[in-house]
Amino acid sequence: PLRDRMDDLEALVATFIARFHPGKVLSYPALQVLEQHSWPGNVRELRNVIERATILAGCGEEIRAEHIVL
Repeated sequence: PLRDRMDDLEALVATFIARFHPGKVLSYPALQVLEQHSWPGNVRELRNVIERATILAGCGEEIRAEHIVL
């Protein structure tokens, strides 16, 4: 489970953002939201959250905390 790999969270997020929308960046408050989540699922759950966040961020370059839907 992802909760056992929290040290990898930032790298995984960067990988998924690069895959779904290169050029977007994750704001620090958004990263904090992700770090505070208990992640009962696996890396696939994180991938889905990041994919949704890149869509919700629209044309903006930054993924903000309000784009993170858990």
